[in-house]
Amino acid sequence: ATYQWTSWLSSGVTYNYTSGGPMNLTYFNTINNEFSDFRTRRGYHPGVDMNDPGDDYAFRLPDLQTFNLQVRANLKAITKHNLQFFVDVLNLLALRTPTDFQTQSSSRTVLSWTARQAPMRLRVGLTYKY
Repeated sequence: ATYQWTSWLSSGVTYNYTSGGPMNLTYFNTINNEFSDFRTRRGYHPGVDMNDPGDDYAFRLPDLQTFNLQVRANLKAITKHNLQFFVDVLNLLALRTPTDFQTQSSSRTVLSWTARQAPMRLRVGLTYKY
């Protein structure tokens, strides 16, 4: 969404929601000497008892949300050129949701995250249109 405040100043916001996709937990296979055993269907964790499909539960990445804000100023009235200056605030809510996990397990250990959503940050830019 954008809004034009004056003839030279505008602002806008974007909101993005992405549902987390299914993950596969792989276990070490001693015959192949690699992590290749799934032990359950895609998107599910085998639970406590590997032989009981009733204790399996959904195993997905977390849902991601981003909220961005932009303020843009057209400097044409000052510079006589179509020059625009903008400031973006990315990830305004400063969410640090995990985006990836260690999915290989040789024992029943707690999974650890390996990546997180980028922190809140500023982006400053200048565009020139001719």
